[in-house]
Amino acid sequence: EGLTLGAVLKRGEFRDALVTPDGRKLHELTKDDLIATSSLRRRAGMLHINPEFQLTDIRGNVNTRLRKMENGYCSALIMAAAGLQRLGFEKYITEILDVKLMIPAVGQGVIAIEVRQDDEHIGSLCGKINDGPTENAVQAERAFMRYLQGGCQVPIGCYTKVYGQKISIAGFVASLDGKNYLEDQAEGSLTMPEETGILLAEKLLKSGAGKVLESVRVG
Repeated sequence: EGLTLGAVLKRGEFRDALVTPDGRKLHELTKDDLIATSSLRRRAGMLHINPEFQLTDIRGNVNTRLRKMENGYCSALIMAAAGLQRLGFEKYITEILDVKLMIPAVGQGVIAIEVRQDDEHIGSLCGKINDGPTENAVQAERAFMRYLQGGCQVPIGCYTKVYGQKISIAGFVASLDGKNYLEDQAEGSLTMPEETGILLAEKLLKSGAGKVLESVRVG
């Protein structure tokens, strides 16, 4: 309460990255490999790609996770590519996963600046570095997540493209095991990003997303 987003910077790399110690790509991983991620979204996405994949949790910052992998904790890591790039660890990226394989998290790759609502001076300064298209994309994605009452504890993802005066948002909802995987997209006006995000959420709910999300929350 009392805080707001003062600016969002131009979006960086929005996709997920595969990191393997031996340079193998996703299509080369087998059921004998142990793939580590702390994200329920990534876990569900990987199991949707291949139900035989073995997934395990991993904790710690980027350095810690890379070190754990190198010490034999897992065969591969799935991480946000932007985080690796911004920390100077891009050399560790084996493959950046296409959104057709793995839809990213809401706002992934975006740096946001939070400010006090009543601080007009700082608000004005932040407005000068705000990236309009990224702001529109984030508004759509956050509206999508809010409408579905999502968060980091449910497998939800989406990504918005801005082109001309329109936006297109694609998103998914999945069960933890990736078996129930619902995906759809919606388009709308650039001036109505939140409505477009909500439209996508409603389309998924009509397809049964509510039951999938309820099973995740209960389970």
